[in-house]
Amino acid sequence: MKDLIKQSMSSDGVPDRRIGLAAGLIGGVVGIAAARQYWLYITPTLFPDTPTGEPPTRAVGKQIYEKVSGSSPDEDTVSQLAQALQLGYGLMAGGAYGGTRTSTRWRDIAGGFWYGVRLWLADEVFAPIVGLRAWPTQLPLIYHVKRLTAYHVYTFVTTAVTRVVYKLLAGELK
Repeated sequence: MKDLIKQSMSSDGVPDRRIGLAAGLIGGVVGIAAARQYWLYITPTLFPDTPTGEPPTRAVGKQIYEKVSGSSPDEDTVSQLAQALQLGYGLMAGGAYGGTRTSTRWRDIAGGFWYGVRLWLADEVFAPIVGLRAWPTQLPLIYHVKRLTAYHVYTFVTTAVTRVVYKLLAGELK
């Protein structure tokens, strides 16, 4: 198996997309878990009086439930749906990151940084367009900073875990 994986790696350090996808899926799950802990335990200290608003995952979860069941969900159901959607988002974003990496370098701080900025901008623009959240101009700047830091927790953890798992799967770590 290791020989097959090593054969799939080109000599110029370009990663194998299949291994990258698998590593990214694992990295995405760990990144979501880290971001969830950040939201629960760190943001209340760093951003004590910042409005939170309803996360898009809660809004989407409610909408899906109402469309499927024809009734409004209770709070526990909304919370479970939001967590499931967050996990799905983390898997999707992590898999996309892992599957599209262009290098096998160990450290790529810029990659994690710009990955976070891209996800944050997509959330800042896309969620309001589809009606899942207020427009960015309707919320204070600190709200946006708080969300950007959470995206960076997700992306830095996701990228670090993806790199380590990639090396393990490719047989480059002993």
